[in-house]
Amino acid sequence: MSTTPLKVIVLSDDQNTTEKLKTFCLQSDTAKVVRVFDKSKEFLESVPLTDFDYCIADADIKDTDGIALIQMLHIKPYIIVTDGEGNRLKEAINLSPIDVVLKPVMKEKLDKALTKAFKLLGKERKHGLFRVAESDNKVPLRIEEMMLITTDQVDPRNKEVYMKGGKKYTLMNYSMDDLLGLSALFIQINKSSVVNIEAVHEVAYDMAILKHNNSELPKYIIIGIPYRARVLEKIFYKCK
Repeated sequence: MSTTPLKVIVLSDDQNTTEKLKTFCLQSDTAKVVRVFDKSKEFLESVPLTDFDYCIADADIKDTDGIALIQMLHIKPYIIVTDGEGNRLKEAINLSPIDVVLKPVMKEKLDKALTKAFKLLGKERKHGLFRVAESDNKVPLRIEEMMLITTDQVDPRNKEVYMKGGKKYTLMNYSMDDLLGLSALFIQINKSSVVNIEAVHEVAYDMAILKHNNSELPKYIIIGIPYRARVLEKIFYKCK
């Protein structure tokens, strides 16, 4: 049975480790390396703009601390690679990663970690189960088809989600932070709205004009001043 591999980014400045990770992922049906970072500055700047499912991070980066770097960004799930010396293994395990792989990286060990990641994340990548006002049971929604999420005007604990196909749901008791973390394509555009950058047609001054594939979808969303620089950076990076 064929599988769609998960998108993986690699953080490591150890060339030997990096080459092994790339080679072993290439031989796997469950993982596809989309970007490799060997410098902390580039990692910090680029990861928020990169579409990926999880990160394989080397805890032993020369110019910084790989574990601290992951914690700083609050990124998606990760597999940690470390030499296990001193307290590094304990630190890595305490982060509750998908798995910890010890150096030197062995194919069978990484394969187990990649398989574990796929089992944990594969089904969640495109769908999620959500509590919605429209149903007594949790409803599966395609995360990639969520175009706009706004705070409910009646009860701020709830969020209105506009779907690509035209439907609209009320998500019960979710915070914006919870929903923002579902996809690298989501960006907070003002205090009460998160937009999928795939839904943005263009940016005009202080507003994002949305593509009209949903009659319920507003024509535009005002970009809040505190969010403007980050929104422009991510949208233009995606659209260029």
